[in-house]
Amino acid sequence: MEMEQTSNPLKRSLAKARALIPPKCWHCRQWLPPHQAKAAYPFVCAPCLENLPWTDPAYSCAHCGQQTAESKRLYCPHCLENKFHFDQLWGGFQYEGILQQWIISFKFGKHEQMARMLGKLLALSLMRYQEFPEIDAIIPIPLHRKRLQQRGFNQSLLLAFHTFPKDSNLQHHWLKRVRSTIPQTELPAAQRFSNMENAFQASPQVQGKRLLLVDDVITTGATLNAAAQTLKEAGARSVNVVVLARRMFSSELKATT
Repeated sequence: MEMEQTSNPLKRSLAKARALIPPKCWHCRQWLPPHQAKAAYPFVCAPCLENLPWTDPAYSCAHCGQQTAESKRLYCPHCLENKFHFDQLWGGFQYEGILQQWIISFKFGKHEQMARMLGKLLALSLMRYQEFPEIDAIIPIPLHRKRLQQRGFNQSLLLAFHTFPKDSNLQHHWLKRVRSTIPQTELPAAQRFSNMENAFQASPQVQGKRLLLVDDVITTGATLNAAAQTLKEAGARSVNVVVLARRMFSSELKATT
């Protein structure tokens, strides 16, 4: 008890000291100017922010978010072939370059502190989309309890928390991962959809609700597809998806990673 009392003033002093030190850009590590050092900014300087691999909403498939050669495609060959159960997907960035490095570091390097920066980037990217559906609840993709114990946190839950306003209806208990699956990154594309069969269980509270799923990355879409199918089978009115990054590949090629 005595140790807690003596450590609290030290922690408060350290917090105050950190608040006085201007933050650095997460990419180039240069000091950020005062107007970009505020909490509302994603802690990336203007030049680095501009050079991030943003998706182009006009040339992204409205259904699955895959990059397209022609503008305003409602469906692309990729989503027609896979017949996704979610209604629409919005992706913030292409899964490449520094953005890919950040996500890998955040997710597998256990750098939980990166969630705030990545969440603000996702929120900023969503502002480029002119149409966004009305939703009743936000559901982050859950981890199985074994994976959660290994990682220490659910990256999708943290991402959702830092992306949307604090008064958003975030319901992380409405969808559970009930089956421990092989990590998708360890499987070829052809096996990823079967790997996710019966992996989720939805709460009865989703019935009639307009839901928004949140995840960090979509590659083949198998995980999000299984989650959306489970929610719709439980009576969800609609299931849309937001992801921080989308792996892009030619519609003529199969995803191999």
